[in-house]
Amino acid sequence: MTVKTADELTWVQGETLKKLRLRNNLTLRVASEGANIALSFLSDIENGNKNTTPQTLGSILDFYGLTVDDWFKEQHFTIIGKE
Repeated sequence: MTVKTADELTWVQGETLKKLRLRNNLTLRVASEGANIALSFLSDIENGNKNTTPQTLGSILDFYGLTVDDWFKEQHFTIIGKE
C-alpha cells in the first residue's frame, strides 16, 4: 500500500491497530486500560480520527508486547512525501 498523505497514514495506522486488537480478541476498554490511554482516544485512533504521538504508539505497542521497530517492520506501506 502506498500512503500519500498524513491523513492516509493516520487511517492506515488506526486500521492496523484495530486489527491487532481484534486479532487478540480484546475490547477497546481492555486495550485502552492496558495501554494507559483514554478509551475514547483509542477509539479515535482506530477510526482514523486522531493520530498518535510516538509515546502513545509506544504505550499501545508495549501493551501488545511489540516494539516500535516491530511495528514498522510489519507495516507494508510506502510513504510518499512532497518533493
